[in-house]
Amino acid sequence: MKTSTYYYIRQKAIVHFMRIHIRPVPAGVILLVLLLLAGCNSKKITLNRLRTVNWTKLDTGIGYVSTRSGPTTGDSVRFRMVGFISIKGQVWPMEDEKITALLFFGDAISRSIKDKLPGSLRGYLRFNLQEMWRKEVTINVYLSPAYDTASIRADLEQIRQLPRVAAAGYVSKDSARKKYVADGNGDWSALLDENPLPSSIEIHLDGQEITEEQYKEIEAMIRNHVQGISDIAYPKILFGKWDGRYLIAEYRRD
Repeated sequence: MKTSTYYYIRQKAIVHFMRIHIRPVPAGVILLVLLLLAGCNSKKITLNRLRTVNWTKLDTGIGYVSTRSGPTTGDSVRFRMVGFISIKGQVWPMEDEKITALLFFGDAISRSIKDKLPGSLRGYLRFNLQEMWRKEVTINVYLSPAYDTASIRADLEQIRQLPRVAAAGYVSKDSARKKYVADGNGDWSALLDENPLPSSIEIHLDGQEITEEQYKEIEAMIRNHVQGISDIAYPKILFGKWDGRYLIAEYRRD
């Protein structure tokens, strides 16, 4: 499940399009939520009811239940946070809470819905975040304004030679903005004078399980090879113990 996550905090722009508050991060974060809010006129299911539905596997770590089918009129998929359900059946509604989880997976989840559920317009998703992280780890290296783009080719070649690295690519500020808008989000050009997204290097590891110590070694090598890094973001949840809670989100395909 390839992800494309230049997804920096997008702190200035996203506030205009989300009801949730993403905590400001000095130069980069791990954000885990690509849950853009959208009004849904489909059949609603309460969080308590979702405890007992039969989830069908959509992808690694993701289950789904469709609540409305029909022809699609657009190509965007929007998400709304619903809350958490534990394996013991406890529920935590969290529509207006901070999350930190799905920005790394937003593109891949949208593609899975489009490819595997072509007739589904509305429904719910259940995420086991650690299981998702284990399939592929993506590291986002956010570059400072002072970064010399003339060295990007050499930097990418060095990164691709590092152990456990499967792929690496450069995401320019403009490419990040275009991708954000193409995903169905509003264009902030009318609200902001400058593009708030930084340029970045997106690194995909080889999909094998990785320990925190191994990750730290890779990060140290990245910092040693690349000058002008403002921050490095990676899925920290990968290295903790799963707390037995599933993240629940509602999806809407336009």
